[in-house]
Amino acid sequence: MCIEGGSAGRKIAILNQDVCFGNKLCCFSPFVGIGKYMYYYLQSPSFFELFNLNKTGIIGGVSIAKVKEILIPLPPIKEQQRIVAQIEKLFEQLR
Repeated sequence: MCIEGGSAGRKIAILNQDVCFGNKLCCFSPFVGIGKYMYYYLQSPSFFELFNLNKTGIIGGVSIAKVKEILIPLPPIKEQQRIVAQIEKLFEQLR
């Protein structure tokens, strides 16, 4: 996730390979099985609002320390799977 500049809190990806990145990016390593839930939550208005509340500086960034303080709601795994399935169903309807 980009944590600094105009794309801060907006650019998020799931990667299946090791990558090298600079200081404007932050890597989340979620528990196995919750990656897609995290991906969708990190794009939610709720997360973006919390992220923006922690922005500082002229170019608008959030420190790794502040990112670590943002609480991410983790419902039971079955509920996470239901949420992901519903989101993906809605995306499929858009195609």
